[in-house]
Amino acid sequence: MKYSFLILSLFAITVTNGQTNDTILSQIKENSMAFIADKFDFAKPLNVSFTQLTPYNFTLKSKNGDLANGEINNFSQAKASINTVFLKKKKWLLGASVGYEMTNISTDVKDTKNNPINSLDNTFHYHYSSVNFTYFSKLFNKRMIYTSSVIVDGSEQHFERVKGLITGTLILKSDEKTKMLIGLVAVIDPSSQVPILPTFTYERKLNNGWTLDVLMPQRVMIKKDIAKSGRLSFGSELAKTSFYIYDINASSDKFEFRQTELNNGLIYEHLLGKSFVFTAKTGYKYIMNSRIFNKDESFKNYSYELDSDPTFYINAGISFNPFFKKK
Repeated sequence: MKYSFLILSLFAITVTNGQTNDTILSQIKENSMAFIADKFDFAKPLNVSFTQLTPYNFTLKSKNGDLANGEINNFSQAKASINTVFLKKKKWLLGASVGYEMTNISTDVKDTKNNPINSLDNTFHYHYSSVNFTYFSKLFNKRMIYTSSVIVDGSEQHFERVKGLITGTLILKSDEKTKMLIGLVAVIDPSSQVPILPTFTYERKLNNGWTLDVLMPQRVMIKKDIAKSGRLSFGSELAKTSFYIYDINASSDKFEFRQTELNNGLIYEHLLGKSFVFTAKTGYKYIMNSRIFNKDESFKNYSYELDSDPTFYINAGISFNPFFKKK
């Protein structure tokens, strides 16, 4: 599960002095959705993308030592997601998200003495869906946003996990040049790597049209609008790949593959028509950790671990985002 998508209700921006409470709340809701959709592909009303990696080497390990070496000849992913808010009230929102990912991996495996063992070509299917509730309030006389989400994920064979998420985000500052927020995320999932996580958001308009975009621990970017329809960004952002695996070593147990990645590179976005956005990404991918663990165990109690070389990536996608260029 990509926990970054679960942060999709965390942020509310732009509060103008002298407005009524109803007007402020309405503006918070609108700008909240715009702010989130601007930062997360999966939080846009509709998003479809394709990713391709260049070949890279890996070492398969257990806690007892190295088991095999190999090369990923092909690693490609297709993703699609839909996000919607279907009920809006004065102080709260109720919405839902669904997503699907297909990952194809082609691998040549060798033993520790570099002798060929096997060639594998597998396609993995992963889906998730969630119901998301957002409540707007005040804390210390500042705007506060609380959210809760219930998430179900799985594969083409089974639904596998039910997870929960609770967040709280406080708007410390919001004006034309600077936006600053702090928050806390609690993940209700025994397999979670970090069950409680602080968040920090900082956006600052710089000179010459550049903007600093910091969303910790998710991303650090510098971005600039190009003409009327484009935007260029460069920096680093975290990504995650996960799916379920069956029939390992003739076992009936269910396993999860989970990989955390750091993408360093460029992003170009171009507005098509009024609301569709074409996005292209490329750069250098550093794979921070990659493990296979029993679904009933935690990420820390893994069965296998992959030590992978860095690689290059390209990504292209199209999304429906009515908030693009309307911030």
